[in-house]
Amino acid sequence: QEKPGVTVYSSPAQVNALLLNPAPAPAGQLNPFSIPEVRRAMQELVDRDLIARDLYRGFATPQLAAVGPASPDYLTAYDVIRGSGIAYDPDYARHAIAEAMTAAGATLVDGRWTYGGAPVTLIFIARVEDARRRVGDVVRAALERVGFSVEMQYLTYAPASDTVYSTDPAALGWHLYTESWGY
Repeated sequence: QEKPGVTVYSSPAQVNALLLNPAPAPAGQLNPFSIPEVRRAMQELVDRDLIARDLYRGFATPQLAAVGPASPDYLTAYDVIRGSGIAYDPDYARHAIAEAMTAAGATLVDGRWTYGGAPVTLIFIARVEDARRRVGDVVRAALERVGFSVEMQYLTYAPASDTVYSTDPAALGWHLYTESWGY
């Protein structure tokens, strides 16, 4: 970017996302992402600016929705996105998650969420081919700070895609995935 004679043009080429599995858990278990308030709190828990600045070295644009500023469809959703009030606020996220988890019958024991006496463990599939591994680590740390136990599975394309897109979400073989789509 700093080299004389080189011009860098911003263009949508890839969208990286955090895919959450909202399937209800079987009786006696709890999938936190089946709770809408927990899914919403994830919006405030993830520090998109840190990810864009530090992990992508400034060559990424934080987005609050599937369409971002470089997308031709952005103007269609602009007013909704701008008016969403979503901002990085880990304290708000912690509070919202605590309220929702408690209402669902979970208990915070020694700083970790439990349900029915068992730990609530999130299975997080992070791709390893690019910065998504580090994104996974940043999100894992944020989830652990609000009381979740996280089992990381660092996978390449084929096994990750097979698990996320070819299995029944209700089997809860995964809870989060560092998804990516190319343009």
